[in-house]
Amino acid sequence: MPCHQLRTHSGRDSTWSVSTCGADNSLYVPSLAEQARYCRSGSHRDCPLYCQARVYEKPLRPAEYGRCSFSPLLRAA
Repeated sequence: MPCHQLRTHSGRDSTWSVSTCGADNSLYVPSLAEQARYCRSGSHRDCPLYCQARVYEKPLRPAEYGRCSFSPLLRAA
């Protein structure tokens, strides 16, 4: 199941699309590798940004990245 934080935006003619992450308070575009590893594979609970947003219970600002350890959350999830 894809991550519910993944937002896909496309043009009216559907010739292009871009995916953004809703767990980030600013505009964050996950790389194709991140999308394959976390966003679209069902492993979004392993995503550092997703885990940190769960700790803070809100989208993160760039200054908040890396402020908490999410390892205990991964073991509990």
